[in-house]
Amino acid sequence: MGKDLGQYLAENKHVNEFRMKIACEPTNEQLDAMELHLRKYDASDITTPKKTIIQKNPTDFRNIGPAEVFMIDFKTSLPATPYMLQQELVQKMGIHERFVLVRNKSEPLHIEDEADEAPDEAYKVRLTDEEYSEVEKVDVDANYGNKHTESFLKQIAKERVKHLEEYKDK
Repeated sequence: MGKDLGQYLAENKHVNEFRMKIACEPTNEQLDAMELHLRKYDASDITTPKKTIIQKNPTDFRNIGPAEVFMIDFKTSLPATPYMLQQELVQKMGIHERFVLVRNKSEPLHIEDEADEAPDEAYKVRLTDEEYSEVEKVDVDANYGNKHTESFLKQIAKERVKHLEEYKDK
């Protein structure tokens, strides 16, 4: 017996999970505006903002300086893209777009540009280091080359003689 349309839709209901990050403390009015707007997407499980500690360069907000980041998780039943949600929420909440970020909750962490980060120590280019100063020094003669081959062949000859003498005794 077939399923009716209501059962089929209930079983195939897809839930999208998002995380919104705000690099400034949202006011109650801004949070109300966000919740009101998210009704458009049949939002549920909207969490209260969770605050991180003040960071010198918060992840995802590299150019704003030291700040606390507030994170809000929510789910939507209707399809939406993170960028679309971000742009709409920026407009509805009245927060500048450089302080707001919306991502899929299942999205892997953003890979930061290492070029933007200043190294803590003096950086030395390794590709142009002709001396290979970071590599441990290896005895060349002991590992390869003509001297190594000659000593290896001498060792094999000694082992062969030793083996033949042991074999003769038996």
